[in-house]
Amino acid sequence: MKRGTPTHPKVKALMRALDIPQYAVVGILELLWHFTAQYTPRGDIGHWSDRDIAEAVSWNDDADRLVKALTDTGWLDRNGSHRLLVHDWEAHADQATKKKLARYGQTFIPPSPAMDGQRPAMDITPEPLPEPLPEPLPEPGPEPDSKRPPTPQEPGSHPAHQKAVQAYELKFGTIPDLGAFGSTLADYGPGCVTQAIAKSKKPALAYIRGIAKRLFFDGPDEQTERPKQPWEETPTEQRLRLKKEGVI
Repeated sequence: MKRGTPTHPKVKALMRALDIPQYAVVGILELLWHFTAQYTPRGDIGHWSDRDIAEAVSWNDDADRLVKALTDTGWLDRNGSHRLLVHDWEAHADQATKKKLARYGQTFIPPSPAMDGQRPAMDITPEPLPEPLPEPLPEPGPEPDSKRPPTPQEPGSHPAHQKAVQAYELKFGTIPDLGAFGSTLADYGPGCVTQAIAKSKKPALAYIRGIAKRLFFDGPDEQTERPKQPWEETPTEQRLRLKKEGVI
């Protein structure tokens, strides 16, 4: 029911005509419009008999009296082709009814001039609803790691960071972007980065970052034990390896 309808003068007129309270009139009108939307969505409720209309709105008194009161107070219009039309049905119909008609290529039946013996209906054009307040835009959250570029920061002086730098330079040469390399160290730790360098077959920092990320979240593969790289050896292990290789 549209805003303002329960207090409209036509409601008061129907209350007097049927000698019933306001809440009963509001219920009758609401049921009338629900019945129309479901069974005569074009508004031609005169397709149904007065008794059918009375039963649809739970009116247990005389059906002719009800329909006469509805037409006398301007809620129904008499029509030569359709017998009865719901007054201003296009204004009262909800969006679901309008979409249903559009889906089947139908339109509302246009209102007809008042027939002899019927008073012109009072205007019941609903007041426009207030414009809704705009919803506040959500505050932007952090972008996913796959889309967020790493914050440039060069590797620190911590021995573990320097160990990772040494591992890259021994295997691939000069680090092309210290900022990106430092960001990878900060995000996934020097341990994962050093292991990623050992596993990587490419010098590309983005590729190494991907391996470090997987190691960081999934953990190292414990099923395969890889040999230590020269930069990972302790002085004692390095001396033993060189002695074994006949260098010393």
